[in-house]
Amino acid sequence: MAPLTEVATFVLAVVTAVTGRTAWRQRPKPGARSIALFLFSITAWELALLTTAVTTAYDPSLVAEAFSFLASASAVVWFLVFTFEFAGYEHLATWRGVGLLFVEPIAMAPVVLTNGLHGLYWSSFERAPEYFGHFRAVPGPLFGLHLSYMYGLFVVASVLLVIRAVRSRSLHRRQSLLISVSLVVTWAGNAGTILTERAALQVVGTGIGALVLFVAIFGFRLLEVVPTARATVMDRIDVGIVVLDEDDRITDVNDHAREILGLEPDETVVGLPADAVGDDRAAVFDVDATADEATVELSVDGESRVYRVDVSPLSDRLGRSIGRVFILQDVTERRRRQRELRRQNERLDQFAEVVAHDLRNPLNVADGYVERMRTSDEEYLDEISDAHERMEAIIDDVLALARQDTDIDTEPVALESAAGDAWESVETADATLRVPDRVTVRADRGRLLEQLFENLFRNAVEHAGTDATITVGALDEGFYVADDGPGIDPERREEVFEPGETSRADGTGFGLAIVDSIADAHGWDVRVTESDAGGARFEFTGVETVDR
Repeated sequence: MAPLTEVATFVLAVVTAVTGRTAWRQRPKPGARSIALFLFSITAWELALLTTAVTTAYDPSLVAEAFSFLASASAVVWFLVFTFEFAGYEHLATWRGVGLLFVEPIAMAPVVLTNGLHGLYWSSFERAPEYFGHFRAVPGPLFGLHLSYMYGLFVVASVLLVIRAVRSRSLHRRQSLLISVSLVVTWAGNAGTILTERAALQVVGTGIGALVLFVAIFGFRLLEVVPTARATVMDRIDVGIVVLDEDDRITDVNDHAREILGLEPDETVVGLPADAVGDDRAAVFDVDATADEATVELSVDGESRVYRVDVSPLSDRLGRSIGRVFILQDVTERRRRQRELRRQNERLDQFAEVVAHDLRNPLNVADGYVERMRTSDEEYLDEISDAHERMEAIIDDVLALARQDTDIDTEPVALESAAGDAWESVETADATLRVPDRVTVRADRGRLLEQLFENLFRNAVEHAGTDATITVGALDEGFYVADDGPGIDPERREEVFEPGETSRADGTGFGLAIVDSIADAHGWDVRVTESDAGGARFEFTGVETVDR
C-alpha cells in the first residue's frame, strides 16, 4: 500500500469514527443507530486494512485480515438495516431481523479464524512484498459463498435506495441525489478491487460513500421525518399534502398542494420555512388543530376557494413529535350546497309561518262566529269546532315537520326516563306503559322525549285504544315501541311514514312522518313490524348504546 493510500485510509478511519459518534448521539431518531453502527464498522474495516499495510509479520497480518472479514460483514448488514428504515421498511429492521442477517457472518467467523487448519476460506495466505499489506490471500471455496452473500445484501440495499430516490418526486430530491452518489462511489470502489485486486479501493470507496451518505442524511436534518412521511404522505391524491418538521420547515409538498399554495411546479420549497409560501398562504399552517373543522379561504387561479385543513402529528417510534402533516381538501362546493340548503330551509320556515298565519287568522274569526251562533244550531257548530281543532292540529304538525333540524346534540339518554316523561305529556286515558329493559342510548333528549315518543304514544292510543298496553324495549342495536292493538296492514307499513298518510278521518297524518324525520336526523333506521301481541311495533336500529 502506497504511503498516500495509508494516509488516506487513516484519515477516513478517523472521519468515519467521528461521524459515527455524531450519528450515535442522535440514535433516538429512526435510522441513526444503524447508520452509526455502519460507520463504526467502516472504521474498523479501514483500521484492519491499515494494520495489514504497516506490518510485515505473518500472524498479525492474518489476524488483521480475519478482523477485516468481520468488520466488512458488519458494515454490509448495518447498511441494509439502515436502508430498511430509510426506505420505509421499518418492520424488517427489528432485532430479530438483524440477527437473521448476521447468521451467515457469525457462522463463517470460526471458519475464518481457523482457516490455517483447513484452508476453506483462504486456500493460502502468501507473502507478496509487491502486494498491498505484504501478503496475498488466495480465495478458497467458502470465500466465494460469503462474498455472494455480502454482495447480495448490498444489491438489495442499493435497489431499495434507488427506488426510494425515484419515488421521492419533489420530496428530498437533493438528499436522494447524494445517496445515489454514495452508492456510485461505493460500487466503484468495489469494482476497482475486483478488477485490480487492490482491497484499498474497496475500503476507501466504501468509506467515502459512507461519508456522503452521512451528509445526505444528517446534513439535511430530514432523517426523523423520512420514514414516517413516506408512509403518511401520498404523492398521487386529489388533496393537497404538506409536511413540516418540528422547526416548521417544509419537508414535502405534493403537486396538488403546490397548486393550492400558488407554487410553480419546479419551484424549490423543500427545506424552506413554512412562511416562504407567502403570508396569505401561510395562514394554512396557523389553523386551530383542535377545531372541529378548520378552514381557510384562498384565491386559486383568480377564484376564491375554501379549504378544510386537517393537521396530523408525526411521531417517531419512541412517540416523540417529529413534525406535522397538513391535508388540504377543497370544500368550496360543499360549502355552497350548505349555504343553499340553509337558504332553502329558511324559505321553508317562512312558508310554514305564512301557512300557519294565513290559516290561523280565518280560524280565529270563524271561532268567534261559532261562539256567537252556538245557541242557534249547536250540533253543526260542534262539528265546525271539531274541524277547526283538526286544522289546528294539522298546522302544529306541519310546523313541527317543517322545522325539523338535521343538527342534533346527542347525550346519554335513559329510555326508561325519556319514555316516562313523554308518557306524562300525552293524554293516555287508561293505557299502560311498560319499559322492561334498562338501556341508555346517545340521542337528542328533546327530540326523543318531546317528539318521537310522544308521537308514537299518541299514535298507539288513537289506534290501539285507550286501554292499550304500550311497551318500550331494547334491541341488539337499538330499541322498539310496540302496542297490543290491531296492528298495521303489511301492505301499508312502508307508506305510514309519508306526510298526510292516515287511516283515521280525524288524524293529521303527520305524526309518524315526524317520527321518521327524527330517526333520520339521528342516523337511525326505522321500520314497522308486528308486535308479539299482534299490534304495531316500531323498531329503531343503528342506535348507539351507552354502557353505564
